[in-house]
Amino acid sequence: MNALLELRKPFEGRAGTASGGPARIPTGAHIDARKLITLADELSKLIDSWPQDSPTGDKMLIEAHYRDIVAKSNRMTRLLRQAPDIPVNRSIVGARFDHGDDGSPRHVITYYVSKDSVYKTISLLRHYAIYIHENGSFSGSVASAALDTFNRGKQKMPDGLYKTEFAQVVKDSYYVRTFTLPEGLRDAVSGSFITLFNTGELTVKELMDHLAIDPSDYQIVDDLTFIANNETVIDSIRHATPYLVSMSATLDDFTQEPLFQPTAVQQQDPLLPPPSNEPIVGVS
Repeated sequence: MNALLELRKPFEGRAGTASGGPARIPTGAHIDARKLITLADELSKLIDSWPQDSPTGDKMLIEAHYRDIVAKSNRMTRLLRQAPDIPVNRSIVGARFDHGDDGSPRHVITYYVSKDSVYKTISLLRHYAIYIHENGSFSGSVASAALDTFNRGKQKMPDGLYKTEFAQVVKDSYYVRTFTLPEGLRDAVSGSFITLFNTGELTVKELMDHLAIDPSDYQIVDDLTFIANNETVIDSIRHATPYLVSMSATLDDFTQEPLFQPTAVQQQDPLLPPPSNEPIVGVS
């Protein structure tokens, strides 16, 4: 079963009361222009591989794999932004954990965004990668101290590039390791409970109608969840729209043995003997 975080309210949380400062990366950290190019290339491949006949229309689902468990302040603020007045956090439709080579947990957050915002993000990454290469203060790599100096000073930016945006793109690119498409059907078998991402635009019934799947192949639990009665429905979705699946689970996932078995508490005789010289108080 995927280690999902259930979102019970908008993932953006409460707006802060302070204005905050410019985007920064951790002290001693650095990021190369090559990292920005790599992220741009990944997004380009994802948008090329996204099916033209997807039932989501001009929108797509993208997973951002972060370098660790990220605080709200370190999630993306500029990459994949759909509009200046729409925070990137509003595009979040799912989150889960994966683990690094050392076993440490990391966030994987799924965003539902327009293709146009992906194209613009690709352009941003490539333009600012060129800027990092050509700016003498960076020479191909942005260190934390150099970014702090950049933020404090007055900068003359090339046409179409902006100081605040540059710092945001650098910070986002530092915390995001890679971009992928969701793969929620990886472990699905007959009898699995399968849940779609809550895009607000597609229900189980609409997806099944789109894929022309026979109603006898599945049982609807709610608008986003169904039970796969056989492998046919799983194969159909895996072939056509695997990226729409948030998670899959079987009944075994809900009835696993507990990790720790409770043990009976052994009763122990009191360490102090009962009192033997209590006064007797009575009424004559």
